[in-house]
Amino acid sequence: MGHKPSIFHHSWPSYDKNAIQEETVEIVIQVNSKVRSHLSVPVDMSEDELKKRVLDDERIKAFLDGKKVVNIIIIPKKLVNVVVK
Repeated sequence: MGHKPSIFHHSWPSYDKNAIQEETVEIVIQVNSKVRSHLSVPVDMSEDELKKRVLDDERIKAFLDGKKVVNIIIIPKKLVNVVVK
């Protein structure tokens, strides 16, 4: 179309890896394998901090009321399952 130089002589566009990295991730919170809540947390949050945030969540506290936490299963960046009796 009269433009110079041709598109065929240009290099492929580049991208910035830092621009596409997510800073937060949404974690699914389950109680006895049933989805009860979602929590948005930083990607680099430690498991101990994540456990504390999950157990402090108001919606989760309602399901834990009067029950004993047997185990907390964490699948990093995806899921936390709180097993109660």
